[in-house]
Amino acid sequence: MSPPPTVERAYQLARSGKYANLAEIKARLKAEGCHAIEPQLTGRSIQGHLRAICAATYKAPGGVGEAKAASEANESSEDGGTES
Repeated sequence: MSPPPTVERAYQLARSGKYANLAEIKARLKAEGCHAIEPQLTGRSIQGHLRAICAATYKAPGGVGEAKAASEANESSEDGGTES
């Protein structure tokens, strides 16, 4: 069975609760051997969805990351990082 497409895998990683932000997801995708990550994840809508999922699901070791992830998502929204 072939691996899931890059965008689908990015959503899987975001929902896993292990990644605080989009940069961590991109790093994991690269480590997994995914190609053309940037072009596939450059859409503001996709980035906004992934950031929101990370903010809602991230569980940091020791329980300190949820506020940080939510803060990063809010900063991105204020900077125009999500589509209205």
